[in-house]
Amino acid sequence: MEENAQKFKTLFSWIHSVFAAISVTFFLALLSAGNNTINSPEIVLASVFFCISLPLNSCLSFFMLFVGENEELINNIYPHGPMWGLQKTIPTIAWYSFLLGIFFLISFYSYWFAFLSAGAFVYTFSYLKNTIVNALIFSLKTKN
Repeated sequence: MEENAQKFKTLFSWIHSVFAAISVTFFLALLSAGNNTINSPEIVLASVFFCISLPLNSCLSFFMLFVGENEELINNIYPHGPMWGLQKTIPTIAWYSFLLGIFFLISFYSYWFAFLSAGAFVYTFSYLKNTIVNALIFSLKTKN
């Protein structure tokens, strides 16, 4: 297997494993929560998104561990297009459901903190996107 493919497999195995572990930890923490907490709209929404995140990230983690060496399958599951295109792929749904679960969990404590964290995420995402696009444009200009 090529070195980049091995790095990709390792990176995404870890990412999906961590997202799944945090999702299951959320539900374990709910076992000791009171009724006021469990019935909170923010916790209910966080539960919905972590409920989506848990099986998707778990399955993708196992997929990467057991089938990650088959580049054709990997290319079908993880398309090479830009992530900011909001593709409707299983990994994208897994990542966004996890991030939305975190957002609603933070909003349970404070709406201010939730919007601050969302703003920081959008700013960082936009900055990284612009950096990548500018690097690609520079790369294309230097090739010609």
